[in-house]
Amino acid sequence: VFVATAGLVAASLALASLGRAGVSHVAQHVSLRNAQQLRSHRGGVPFRFRRSLVARAASSTPTWEDLRADAGAEVLQDFSLRSGQSPATTLGKTAGPAAGEEGSGKVLLYRDTNAWCPFCERVWLALLEKNIEFEQEFVDLLDKPQWFKDLVPTGQVPAVKINGKLVWESALILDELEKEFPTPSLSSFLENDAEKERAERFRRLCENPENPQDTFGALGYGWMRANATTETAARQRFEESLRGIEKALGETEGPFFLPEFSTVDIIFTPQLERFAANLPTFKNFHIKNNPDYPRINAWFNAMDAKES
Repeated sequence: VFVATAGLVAASLALASLGRAGVSHVAQHVSLRNAQQLRSHRGGVPFRFRRSLVARAASSTPTWEDLRADAGAEVLQDFSLRSGQSPATTLGKTAGPAAGEEGSGKVLLYRDTNAWCPFCERVWLALLEKNIEFEQEFVDLLDKPQWFKDLVPTGQVPAVKINGKLVWESALILDELEKEFPTPSLSSFLENDAEKERAERFRRLCENPENPQDTFGALGYGWMRANATTETAARQRFEESLRGIEKALGETEGPFFLPEFSTVDIIFTPQLERFAANLPTFKNFHIKNNPDYPRINAWFNAMDAKES
């Protein structure tokens, strides 16, 4: 889901910046032919479908009907098309607490309407991986409803209600999910002091409150926004960060950051997938299939093999 979404957004931004002259050339290279199994939830029940997107005529924007024809009828199964509303498609109910509904499940996830927030994606992936039944409320980040701003002190997504308890900030939500739903565990490393220290060290590569501008995500976005003056330095810093991740993955024998799949992998997933999808378009730089990063690519392969 992350790769497909990131690729489509990257392509859209690129086409918008190129104008008509470059659209046809780019469109010829937009093709996702490999069938993939994707998963989502409606009332906690998974559904799977195969998707194959092919290059479309550069002169038209695909409609939902076009996408349905390209990807197969099942692609919009369990989705409701909402004309003139945000989100335009949705799984399940979207009315907020102002409508008097708190949800019937044990977990209620408040997330962005465009399914693009990396922090929401972390929580989403954890819920799927742990096979937790959950409901969703979509929040328009450009026009946040007052009930949400009253509910969540930061006014930011993601936020969740777990058995009625409100939690916000993705890292704290992951910890709370582990506490309330310990099986299957995504934090077995906490039982070993050495693994716990290693997990914390790895997490700081991706998010570090003490030095947020020197984390993997900040350096990646910094390079994507770089101009002619800052391009070289920004690229060098990002590649240095990638080498740090490559080295971290080499500390264990398996493909994941720790001996078992964990919340550390979940924290890295949205940004690694994003940059792998966006950088080929914006910077002609490839992470996937790049021989300089064999361990990162082994990690991608292991992640792709996971049902969640």
